[in-house]
Amino acid sequence: MLDGATEDFSEVNGGRVNGRGDIALTLRQDFQVRIYDTSGRRIAAIGRRGSGPGEFQTPQVQGWNADTVWIYDFGLRRHSFFTRTGQLVRVTPLETAQRQVRVINEGSEARLVDFSPSARRADGSLLGAGTILRTSGGARSARELVVASYSTDGTARKLASLEADPRWEQALASTNMVATSPNGDEVLAVSVSDLSLTGSSVLLSRMSASGSVLSSTRLPYRGLEYPAARRDSILRRGVGVDRSRSVPSSMVPSVIPPVWGALLRNDGMALLTMQDTPDSLKVVMVDRKGVVRGEFRLPKGHELLAARDAHVWLRTCNSDDIVSLVRYRLRCNGKQAC
Repeated sequence: MLDGATEDFSEVNGGRVNGRGDIALTLRQDFQVRIYDTSGRRIAAIGRRGSGPGEFQTPQVQGWNADTVWIYDFGLRRHSFFTRTGQLVRVTPLETAQRQVRVINEGSEARLVDFSPSARRADGSLLGAGTILRTSGGARSARELVVASYSTDGTARKLASLEADPRWEQALASTNMVATSPNGDEVLAVSVSDLSLTGSSVLLSRMSASGSVLSSTRLPYRGLEYPAARRDSILRRGVGVDRSRSVPSSMVPSVIPPVWGALLRNDGMALLTMQDTPDSLKVVMVDRKGVVRGEFRLPKGHELLAARDAHVWLRTCNSDDIVSLVRYRLRCNGKQAC
């Protein structure tokens, strides 16, 4: 366990795990990334506020290449690479930051802008989220939020749409989400077409970084009604960072969305955070064939932060808003490997 009071975590914005079991944590409020080994010992504290080498504005740990951690800065639009003990290796700008990139599978007028990478492949290509602009005869551009791959030849390819369902308020019903494997070889698109009390299914679509569809399976779910008190509270307080944006009652679903988050391991195992009861969540583990290999209920106040092999890292926040991390070993049907 990484105790938030001892480590003085302001907020943990994400984590990535390497083959040794080291975890690199993003502490964006502190403009810092910290690395801990399997014993919970801090082995590096990287960064401070600034724009020079080894400094950050809005950092996010995005992955590992062996013992080298890769950090992307959304504000400075650049990649920084460090050893696991915190030595700076190199800093490189994001190639797409200064121009629009042609999207080769979306017509001659499609361009990718505002690209933010989330995974880097061994060949140097990137996977991430961005916006596709489309023009036709000089008319105003249509925009679409997507997951895309960016190749080393300077072109991009759309992999999946991230557009929200216009029927529901996005902050209350995320019906489309995407997860990428840490090595960038696979993308998982999760979509829910219908929120029904009678239940429906969650569509899991897997594709390669080149856009080839690997598999498509459906996971059934049971509809759970939004408690009336919770819906009334949402309508009263609003949504957004400061809870000031009101939501029309028609855009608050009567059914709790079945999926709240997704992680994808390098071995293809998907970990879906799903609604279990109106007041609890569970993590369902689904392999590449669409077979559910196991599930576990999340303790109250915990959420899934990272996963690798048979371990998961959960983030929790106590009544004093102190964030801590707990690592668990998974056993499925009495076996260690899950």
